[in-house]
Amino acid sequence: MTSAIKIGPEFFANSIRDYSDKHWAFVREILQNAMDSDGCNRINITVQNDGEGTIVTVQDNGAGMTREILVEKLLALGGSGKACERGKVGGFGKAKELLYLAQRHYQIDTLEHRVVGSGANYDLTEIARVPGCTAKVWWNGSDDTRMLETFRRFLSMCLWRGEVVLNGVQIRTILNKGTHRRSFEFAHVYSNKTYAGLMIVRMGGIPMFVQGVDYKGTLVIELIGSSYAVLTANRDSLLYQYSTQLQGFVRDLTVNKSKALNVRSTKILKFDGPAISVDFRQMMVAAATAGGTVAVAVATDEEQGLMIPAEAVLGQQPQASGISAAPTSIARMGAFNFKFTIKNTTGMDTPDYYKPGAQFSSYAKRLVSWWVNCLTEIHRTLNVNATFGVGFILDEDAEAQHEVRDGETTYYINPAMVVRQQKSASRSLKRRFDLTTDQMRVLADAVHEFTHRDHSGHSEDFASAITSHMGKVMKALPSFEPCFRKSLIV
Repeated sequence: MTSAIKIGPEFFANSIRDYSDKHWAFVREILQNAMDSDGCNRINITVQNDGEGTIVTVQDNGAGMTREILVEKLLALGGSGKACERGKVGGFGKAKELLYLAQRHYQIDTLEHRVVGSGANYDLTEIARVPGCTAKVWWNGSDDTRMLETFRRFLSMCLWRGEVVLNGVQIRTILNKGTHRRSFEFAHVYSNKTYAGLMIVRMGGIPMFVQGVDYKGTLVIELIGSSYAVLTANRDSLLYQYSTQLQGFVRDLTVNKSKALNVRSTKILKFDGPAISVDFRQMMVAAATAGGTVAVAVATDEEQGLMIPAEAVLGQQPQASGISAAPTSIARMGAFNFKFTIKNTTGMDTPDYYKPGAQFSSYAKRLVSWWVNCLTEIHRTLNVNATFGVGFILDEDAEAQHEVRDGETTYYINPAMVVRQQKSASRSLKRRFDLTTDQMRVLADAVHEFTHRDHSGHSEDFASAITSHMGKVMKALPSFEPCFRKSLIV
C-alpha cells in the first residue's frame, strides 16, 4: 500500500516565520506574479474586510495560467514556472506558501480554470473563460489598514510602467532610478531624492526589500542577473557573499559618503579551462589527453572581452594532443589546466604577479596550489561529488568567498591586503598569507567557503555545519598535509 506524507496547516503557518515582514512579503509576491504575467499592463487591487478578516483581491490582464502551470507549478510545493524564464523575478517555488497555503482560504480564476482551496487541499473546476488572472485571498488576520498602507508603499517604490488601481484610486508606480553612483558585480547603485535615509533593493524595477541608511536621499540598488543567483529563497535579503558587500557599502556610507558612492566597477579576468573535479588527478590527465588549451577572457561588469589563445598568455607552445601516460606528478603538467578567475573590487589594477602567465609569482603559484589541494581534499573527505572553479578575489574586506554564477561554483581566496598610506590617499597591495605559518588559516578558509555551498548566511545551521565539517577535517588532518607540498603550477 502506497501512502503519502500529510502536510498539516501548522507547516504552512510556520512558513510565514521565514519572512521578516509578512505584509511586505505578501504584497511583493502577489504583485510580482501579476507584473510578471506576459502582456500585463493593468492591475486592479481591492482590500476589504468580511467581518472575519482581511480579503485581498488582485486582478491582472496578463496571459493567465494554463492548467499545467496551475497544477504542476503553482499547486506543487517547490515548483515554479519562473525558474528558467528570462526576465522573470522568482524561481524559488516558495511564495505560494505565504500567498495561499498559510491563509484562511484562496480562490484563483484564470482562463477556463478556478481553484478554490484552504491549505494543501483544493478543488479545480472549469469555468467560462476569463481574461488574465484574479487571485483572491482570505488573509489570516484583520489587517486592512496595514495591508492598504503596505500596498501603497510598495507600489510607490516600483518602476513598472503599467496602470495600478488600489481600492478605486490609481497609484503611481514610476520611481525612477536616479543618478548612477557606482557598481558592484551583483548590482548597480543609483541615488535620488524621493525618500530620506532609505535604501531600496530592486530586481527588474520591483522592490525586494528596503533598509534604512545614513544618507540624505534614496539609494536604489538594482540587482543584476537572476533573482535565484543573488537572493535568498525568501527574497528578504541577498546571498551571503553579496550581502556582505552591500552591508560593507552601508557601513562605508556612515564613514565617508563620497568615497562609498564613487563609481568603482568590479573587474573580472577569466582564465578558462576545465572545472576541477573531486578526482582532480584524473581530471588533469583527461584534460592533457584531450589536448585542451587555456584561454583568457577579460570582462568588466557586463562587458565581454576577447578570448586569447593560451600560448599567447602563458608564453609557451600549446600542449600536444594524444598524451596517454599520466605525469609522474601533477606539477609536471605545467601552467594552468583548470578554470581560474580573478575578481577585483578594489578599483586598483590587478598586478601581473597575480595573473597566470610569465610574471605569475611563486607566492601566487603556491597559494593557488594550496587552495585547490585543500578544496579537493575537503570534497573527498566529506564525500561530496562536485565540480568547481577557483580564483583570486582582490577586495578590501573578504579573505575568501564562495560564489555561484550562471550555475557555476567558484571558490575565491584573497592573496592580498589593501594598505592605505597614513599621509596620503594612496593604496597598495600587501601579501595576506605567510606561506611558512598560515597553512591552517588557508585550510580553515577553504572549509568556511565549502560550508557556504549549502548555507548562504552565518545562521545557526551554518555554525552547526561548519563545526561538523571542521571536526571531520581535523580527524583526517594527515591526509591534508600533502596539500601544502604538492605544487600544481610550474
